[in-house]
Amino acid sequence: MPGRIEPMRAITLLGFIEERPRSGYDLKRAVDEKLEGVVEVTQGTVYYTLKRLEARGWVKGSTSRNGKRPERRTYRITEEGRRAFVHLLEEAALQTDRFTSPFDVALFFAPRLPAETVLRAVDKRLQDLARHREGLRRIEERFPGRWPFHLYYLREKAKEIADTNEKWCLR
Repeated sequence: MPGRIEPMRAITLLGFIEERPRSGYDLKRAVDEKLEGVVEVTQGTVYYTLKRLEARGWVKGSTSRNGKRPERRTYRITEEGRRAFVHLLEEAALQTDRFTSPFDVALFFAPRLPAETVLRAVDKRLQDLARHREGLRRIEERFPGRWPFHLYYLREKAKEIADTNEKWCLR
């Protein structure tokens, strides 16, 4: 049996492959450009997940060469992959959010940490939020104008969560 696939990664890659066949490199670029601040994956994670998706029969890879360029493996979604994609989307849409993070658990035990560590953690959190906001700003610059409702909602939700987290950290 193929190894475990992290559902969010599977949804992300299957969703982009369903739009059109793509290589691992194209998938990484699409995630970085279109989902910056929402989903982050490394190039290695893309290829690892593609191997798992192919082993399950959800995508089919084919290798081609264009002139003297290196071989390129392009993936297409299968019918089984389309069914899995819809199933994973339904599960994700109905899944209960986690409202705590590892940061929150560490805060619970903060009295057992040196004060400098707690302050460093809060500073790091503020830096992470700044990077997240910068990613959102870059997306807004790349896609000016009216956004489809679902993308507008995601962007606004991300901004409000970042605002609330920053407000808490600064307090």
